Amino acid sequence: MDLTREFQEQINAYLEGRTSLAALRAWMDLAAQEIVETDDDGVATLADRAWVLFAELDHGHRDEASVRAELGKHSLFEPRLAT
Repeated sequence: MDLTREFQEQINAYLEGRTSLAALRAWMDLAAQEIVETDDDGVATLADRAWVLFAELDHGHRDEASVRAELGKHSLFEPRLAT
């Protein structure tokens, strides 16, 4: 699977409640080098936004619900948001 599709699948799985935020972060950590080296501007932009959101969550500036909502706004494909 190519990086764009795999990354979006990971994001959508989180947005749809099929996986945890910790699992998404772990996948992004494992794929970090590939993400950094990608020529896909959509993946790079979404990854950059996700890493900022994770830092804001870690520092208490956001809660997980706002992280989920913000990631949904920047998704590459249409997810079905978890309620």
